[in-house]
Parts: sequence; C-alpha cells; structure tokens
Amino acid sequence: MRILYLLLFIVSVAVTSCDGRKTNQQSLTESIESFKKKNTFEEHLYIPQNYLKRETDTILSNHYSVNIKTFTDMESDILKSIKKGNINYSYHHRNIISQIHVKQNNSTVIHQSINKSFIAKYTNDQAVIDNSILQGAWLNQNLSLEDTIVIDLAYKEIDTKKDFLYQLSINKNGNIRVNRLNQNYYL
Repeated sequence: MRILYLLLFIVSVAVTSCDGRKTNQQSLTESIESFKKKNTFEEHLYIPQNYLKRETDTILSNHYSVNIKTFTDMESDILKSIKKGNINYSYHHRNIISQIHVKQNNSTVIHQSINKSFIAKYTNDQAVIDNSILQGAWLNQNLSLEDTIVIDLAYKEIDTKKDFLYQLSINKNGNIRVNRLNQNYYL
C-alpha cells in the first residue's frame, strides 16, 4: 500500500507541475514579438550631417573675376524612407546651393543663386532636378572665352545614383544659357 501512495504522490506531483504554463524564455520571446508588431522605430539620417561651405575665387586673363560659393541648404531636403524590420530609416538628402558672382573690370555681370528652380527654369529636366542634389559647381577655364564664362554643374539623382552634368554659359551682358551634356559623367 505504501508503494501505491508513493506512486500516487509522484503522479499527482507530475500532473500538477505540468499545468501548461509558459517558461520565462517563451514569455520573453512572445513579449518581444508582440512589442515589435505594435511599435515601429524611426531613425532620421541627414546627408550631409553638418553645414558645408566651399568658396573659390578665380581671376581670368580676360578681365573676368568669378566667385563661386557652394553651401548646404539646412532648411530643404529630399526625403527617402526605407523600412528594415520594424525600423523606418528616413534619409534626408540636404539640397546644395551655389551662388555665382561674375565681374568684368570690377563691374558685376551677374550675381545669381543656382538652385533647383533656377536649373528647371532654363531646362526641361524638372523631374530629374526635383530628385537630384547638386554635387558641385566649378569654373570651366578651358571653355571660358573672351566674352563668355562657362560654369559646370554636376547633379546626382538620389534614387538611381546617375550623374548629370550641366554647363552654364554667361556672356558679358549677363545672359544665361544652360545646356545638359549627354555624356556620362562620374564623380
């Protein structure tokens, strides 16, 4: 009879200890999964992170003086979002602006900000320009003639990473012409 009581005791302990409760590991795993489903995180990344400014002054033999100041526009950007798991990465590609000041014999020929609306005004590339960032503006000394200044502008499209090169021609009267070059250009 003692053996029967001992056997009954062992069976009752086994039955009551297996009550279907979850282990701590299972509870933690389920809690993390439900938290991930309910909550998403957002991370904002700014490109470039800090304000950048670059200025070049060039004096040419044809009595032209060209000042190009390129800087980060901290108030406008192109937003691209990518979702990985439960994290939304928001990439803010800040726009770049160039200010061009051209003088001939100490009189101003043109003083102009080069931004997206300026390029769109002179070209038919509004869709490309809206999704692109100015990568650089520089004086093309080889093509600048006695009465014309040529400035090259490089844009990079955010989605496709394609580069586009524009040439800005300014004559001695301040008239502007913008041409998009068809050649491939790589920065």
